Amino acid sequence: MKELTLKFTNERTALESQMRQLKNRITEMENQLQISQDENDKLTGDLQVKFEEIEEMKRQYVELEKNSAVCMNELADRLNRQREVDISDTVNRLETQHQGEVESLTSQIRGLENQVKALKNKVEEYEENIVVLSNEIENQNNYNIQKTHELEETQQDYEKKLIDLRDDLETQARTTQVGFFLR
Repeated sequence: MKELTLKFTNERTALESQMRQLKNRITEMENQLQISQDENDKLTGDLQVKFEEIEEMKRQYVELEKNSAVCMNELADRLNRQREVDISDTVNRLETQHQGEVESLTSQIRGLENQVKALKNKVEEYEENIVVLSNEIENQNNYNIQKTHELEETQQDYEKKLIDLRDDLETQARTTQVGFFLR
């Protein structure tokens, strides 16, 4: 009887120790799950911020396109008016003035044309930058979506492991109780 009591006490101590270890493991997994959920919430918030930034950039892009179109039209009109005036002036002055003055006016016209070309190049450069930024934002959004999916999968794995661990613990507890009563 004494041996049976000692054996029972030893088994009970071992099982209690094992149960404490399993409870500690459950607590660790629950903490990991909470950390994963917090990280998921943060990534979701970051993703929302990026979506808002994309919308703002799209709005800015549309406005920049409108402004560049208006600017280009104004410059084209101004250039056309200036050309007409310059050509008319040049024709009149050619009849009365020296060749040097004609060259000066031609140089001015070329300068204006170069300014228009420079502005067109600048607008094209802005458009290219907007495309690059849009691509970078889309890549960041795809990365955030991928990380959110990975985080959700990890969270599901932790939850499954936690359920499996609880089921194992309950099975062991039932087995231990049945074994105890059979003795």
